[in-house]
Amino acid sequence: MTIESLLASMTAKGSALGQPDGAAQPSEEEMSAFLADNDQQLGQLVTELQQRIAKEGGNPNDPLSPDAIPSTEIIPEPGFVVKTQNRKKVEDWPVGLKVFINVCHSPNVPAPPLATNDEIRKALNAEDNAAYKVPLSLSSPKPDRDKSGKMCLVFDACVHTDPLNKSLVDFDFKLFLIELSLEWVEEKYKLELSREFTLPKLQAKGRLSKHIIRRSKRPIIAEVPKTPVTKTPTSAPTKKPMIVEELTPRLAQPKYEVICEPSTGPPEYIIVQIQLPDVKSTHNATLDIEEKKLLLTVPNRYQLDAPLPAAIDTREGGAQFDRQSKLLTVTLKC
Repeated sequence: MTIESLLASMTAKGSALGQPDGAAQPSEEEMSAFLADNDQQLGQLVTELQQRIAKEGGNPNDPLSPDAIPSTEIIPEPGFVVKTQNRKKVEDWPVGLKVFINVCHSPNVPAPPLATNDEIRKALNAEDNAAYKVPLSLSSPKPDRDKSGKMCLVFDACVHTDPLNKSLVDFDFKLFLIELSLEWVEEKYKLELSREFTLPKLQAKGRLSKHIIRRSKRPIIAEVPKTPVTKTPTSAPTKKPMIVEELTPRLAQPKYEVICEPSTGPPEYIIVQIQLPDVKSTHNATLDIEEKKLLLTVPNRYQLDAPLPAAIDTREGGAQFDRQSKLLTVTLKC
């Protein structure tokens, strides 16, 4: 039995808890008895979960593991609810099973990239060259009951607060978030959801689940003391570095250069040199590295959202700030 099949069994077979359709929720004693009867199966599910983590590489939940990824536990804020139904039998989840999706939000979920209205419109129209994407965290399916007492499934689809707020004033954007949520459920749990959905006058169906948000490790910025140093030859490329297209940030954007090493062919390293002429210390600076993006914030001074020319290994990287030259050098491995 898999994790999904046990949840499906609990959903489609309400009688497993001794509760016919339309009856009240099972008592705490009945739930405890059900868990005791399925103790062996639950143990197998724990083993399955551990095997899944192993297949994905490393143990992200082990803080001592070299592959450990920093994570944040969040409780989303309610947004709106989508009500639809399943159109294909999947294990014990029958055709016609009602499905509710809580589209919720949190400022701790990664935000979508900066984009123009034209770029967002391409995504809304599902154009082939659309680059705008909204990160989404999907909960596991939760068995519940509808108004008539029949079993149903509930999912929580959590996005950043900004796109959720935009959906409240832009109905086309709300449809975009709804379709995104439906596709995530279908892709992860192999359901086929009807696009003939309704929007109940609810902010959430049941209690919202906690989400674990994992982000790449932030490189530690090492500061070089302000002392005269003798210049020595380096292996940095002598060719003119590529000048990256300027963005329009909230704060001033510092000048920066991106250097690929080697300068021809697929790069093995990417070096980003950022000029911070009026910064004395980077102790309060925040540096985030994503697969194809570098994000730097110096409070009340600078903000940088720099695209990278190739995908990098987010687990490796180093940063050094020279207080004499006011140059921050970030070295990334591809």
